[in-house]
Amino acid sequence: MDSLKSKVYQYFREHPRATGRLDHKKVAADLGLDYDAEKLYLYKLAHDFRSDLQNSQGLKGLNWHHWHGFLFCLKGVSREAAVAAGWIRTAARNRYLLWKDKGLGRLEWHESGRIKVWVKKPVSEGKKLQLLANGFFQTFLITDIKVFTEWARTLRMKGVHCAADTGYELPYLKLDLFKESNGVVILSGDKSHRTSIEAQVNLPDWQEKNETMLQQCQRTIETFSRFLSDLSAPRLRPSQDQDRSVV
Repeated sequence: MDSLKSKVYQYFREHPRATGRLDHKKVAADLGLDYDAEKLYLYKLAHDFRSDLQNSQGLKGLNWHHWHGFLFCLKGVSREAAVAAGWIRTAARNRYLLWKDKGLGRLEWHESGRIKVWVKKPVSEGKKLQLLANGFFQTFLITDIKVFTEWARTLRMKGVHCAADTGYELPYLKLDLFKESNGVVILSGDKSHRTSIEAQVNLPDWQEKNETMLQQCQRTIETFSRFLSDLSAPRLRPSQDQDRSVV
């Protein structure tokens, strides 16, 4: 049986679409097997092959099945008030607060002020805004709608998982050459999307730090430019014929 299993597995590797139930007769014919005698064992091997992590590395993390991003909390918003309004104080070491919305996603509020936003698929701008509104506006942590709207616009993407369905069962392939440089991984034939070519995009930490430094530099340049403009602006001098006598 072990030799038969190896032979069938090798056939599946060479013909990745042959693991379907309707293809078992062809598998038996190509390998010279008695289909009636071996069909149950072929079903079992096909099931095991599809479930084998070596051939179908399943995506189990939240990172790639959901859109996720981040923004920073407004100054003055109280974490204690958040807990009183329904946020959950977690037992994690970094002591982040958790807000969960069924069907929308969740928010993780860290002590640094960074708020991680996880949105369930299918992702839309409305779901992102509604999740933030449920966590902050409807709990009265932010009461001004204009302030909330401007704050919500600062939400940035950190990672997203996209898949394009080809309609055919694909062999498993993982291309992570650009993971460290650009945060991009390409997959095909993954367990969660057997017929799809997938793109996993995650903003690298170094890129986020560089963008933050660039924004700080831009603010410094703008402040210095305003200072130079004020310094070089013509100042009004008193008229020569103005009476300066002390009354």
